[in-house]
Amino acid sequence: MSRRRPLRHVTFTLGAAITLGLLATAALSLVYTPADLLAMSIAGRLQGPSGAHPFGTDHFGRDLLSRIMTGAVTSLAVGVIAVGIGAGFGVSLGLASGWIGGWIDETLMRLVDAVQGFPRSSRRCCSPRCSRPGWSSAWWPSASPSSRSSRG
Repeated sequence: MSRRRPLRHVTFTLGAAITLGLLATAALSLVYTPADLLAMSIAGRLQGPSGAHPFGTDHFGRDLLSRIMTGAVTSLAVGVIAVGIGAGFGVSLGLASGWIGGWIDETLMRLVDAVQGFPRSSRRCCSPRCSRPGWSSAWWPSASPSSRSSRG
């Protein structure tokens, strides 16, 4: 059995390059941005890329490169916080289920099996249209009974 190097996989290499680029942009934006984020110039609005504004300006005349660089920090923070909340909830639920055992453990295992039994594409397609607006639409298992009954 041969061990494949990760850099031979195109998707891994592309994902790693995008991630490293985002991290480098976020780190650079903490110490340097080409222009003031909030400086508006109505005369310079909606300009295309130029030497002064490499990505152009928005409808308020603000530099897009500076705004994108600063937005990278926010994107990374949101991603880390979301993964931390999900991992914390999942690990604590799994530990509690394994510790308590019995019918609680069996019920949670069957719930996870049922959720993972549906292909991800089916959950994405059925979730928004089968649930009402609000928090329930963000929780995709709510669409499972509806998608099951729609098959006939």
